[in-house]
Amino acid sequence: MSDQFIPTCISYGATNIWRLNEKSGVIASDLIGGENGTYNGGYTLGLESPVNDPEGGSVLFDGSTGYMLTDSNVGDANFDYPDTHSIAFWIKTTDSAGTIFGQSTATTHKGWFIEVKFDGEFDVWLVDEFGISDFIRVSTSGVVINDGEWHFCVFTWSGGFDEAFLRLYVDGVHVIPDPEDETGLVTVGDSMVTAATQRLSIRARHNAIIRFLTCQVGDVVSFKNVVLSPGQILELNDIGRAIYQSQSRRGRFVPGAPRRVIR
Repeated sequence: MSDQFIPTCISYGATNIWRLNEKSGVIASDLIGGENGTYNGGYTLGLESPVNDPEGGSVLFDGSTGYMLTDSNVGDANFDYPDTHSIAFWIKTTDSAGTIFGQSTATTHKGWFIEVKFDGEFDVWLVDEFGISDFIRVSTSGVVINDGEWHFCVFTWSGGFDEAFLRLYVDGVHVIPDPEDETGLVTVGDSMVTAATQRLSIRARHNAIIRFLTCQVGDVVSFKNVVLSPGQILELNDIGRAIYQSQSRRGRFVPGAPRRVIR
């Protein structure tokens, strides 16, 4: 099972895969999309894979200066009506309040980004123009990802312009959005596609590095024009969780957090 996570992602239509499995150097390779990036600041390479794949790995960003920035705009990571999209990633952190990654402009934050909120919840923004409240924001409700365990996080967007079209999953389970989430006045015709000069940044909002997050990240996967189904997301989670359980029984690996049924 340890080598099935990436092939399964590809079979589901992945367009970009940053394994973050480098052991040296400054280049972060995109396995299938060719959108390589560069590591900057404080980071540690060559750490354990979240799915214990012999070809996998992860990188620890120091929460102060470390981030990865792609060398060019990642077209397949843009969001724009009527596109659909899914983003999946593995994260381990004990930090609160910081950006995990995103692709957005400096002034209006046009684009998208993913954060850990002050309370440790997983938070997603799709923004046309933040300053005039043209945005969609959805976060998990009462489910935190900053407990120091590996978590498999996914968000899917089915192309609409309110929070009903944006779904969040933690460890294979759909999480009901926080009822206090803000949603602006994004309408059909508004564009959340990032400008051609913007590049995807893992561990920070590009050109708007406001809050750094100390976190370990592995296997960031973008699925352009794909809305992963709940069954597909659960299968991807279970592939990873099966490895945790198997290695733990042999005393070789610490298991991730058990799956929680969230209603």
